[in-house]
Amino acid sequence: MSKYKLFQIPPLSFYSIELYKHMALNKKGVGFGYLFLLLAVCWLLLTFSMDYQIDSYLDKYAPGLISQFPTVTVINGHAFIEEQQPYFIHDPETSEVIAVIDTTGSINSLDSSDASILLTRTSVIFKKSDVETRSFDLSDIVEFELNQDMLTQWVDMTKSYLSIAVYPFALAGSYVYRIIQMLIYALIGLIFASILKVELDYPQLLRLSVVAVTPCIIINTLFWTFGANLPFEGLLYFILTMGYLFLGIKVTGEAIREQSSE
Repeated sequence: MSKYKLFQIPPLSFYSIELYKHMALNKKGVGFGYLFLLLAVCWLLLTFSMDYQIDSYLDKYAPGLISQFPTVTVINGHAFIEEQQPYFIHDPETSEVIAVIDTTGSINSLDSSDASILLTRTSVIFKKSDVETRSFDLSDIVEFELNQDMLTQWVDMTKSYLSIAVYPFALAGSYVYRIIQMLIYALIGLIFASILKVELDYPQLLRLSVVAVTPCIIINTLFWTFGANLPFEGLLYFILTMGYLFLGIKVTGEAIREQSSE
């Protein structure tokens, strides 16, 4: 039976040399199961934080934006509104024009506008950058109506389900990324082991790498949760992980030599 429970590993990974020795010498597998559980918990925390931030943003921003929207009707690929045109929709906070509706043909591009969206009689144009736009043709739409009630429903659905929908994809993506990262870190561990003259196989180095990266995953999660930025975070996390990995290999080598001398 393992000396440590799974929930003990994250806090102990910050300071316990006994944990690193135990993971290298007394555990089986490569630690990817533990890594998945750690990421699952971290992404739960991040998802709750993201959900709160999105809800707060939409509660503040959406009503002022939705209240400006006219009812847009599309019939057989042609859009109509009853309001006088061109019709401008402004950012509720800055009052800058963010969208233009003109189905009369007087405005057909965003070239001379700071707006990001233009609805013409037959298409919707999005400005991706100062030099790139995307256009979506309305010809396939037989009948459709977009109004404020529908937009409000979409906002409510976003608040209710976006974080739930994002969670599995974020977890899967980060898990694949971390696995690749651990495979690389274990290769670096082979170099450290050679320098320190410690005989460890690749699975042992994978387990040590998973433990060594745990503090960085936790720190990164806390920074993201509270919206803080760490300068040069990628480099700092790499240096910190390599420090833990080097230390883990070193103390494991000392433990092996002590066992051999007994």
